[in-house]
Amino acid sequence: MNTLKEKKETLSQKKEKYIPDSKELALQEEIRNKLQNFSKDTAVLCGFSSIYLISEEAEKSFKNGQHLRSKNFNISLHELSCDSFYAVFNKENSFIGLIEKNTEGKVSYKFVLN
Repeated sequence: MNTLKEKKETLSQKKEKYIPDSKELALQEEIRNKLQNFSKDTAVLCGFSSIYLISEEAEKSFKNGQHLRSKNFNISLHELSCDSFYAVFNKENSFIGLIEKNTEGKVSYKFVLN
């Protein structure tokens, strides 16, 4: 059975779009379902601080991988502690992703739930 790494290497050699098989899609769905219960309290248990998007427009921007901007969050990204991870929640308090501020102060996406 090919590992995910082997599949990606094969695809990069072929330069084809990666298409997950049914087993991988089922695993992705299971992860999404379990993450729906991820709360601010769960984030704290994982060692993450929480940050909130302020609007539906900000959520759309976040989910589409737009540049991370302070104006979309309840706090300025410049005020976040370096070398830290932040759980991102939407206006409805649903967990939608994780961002990181590295030791150099750069804020970047770790992952986004769609």
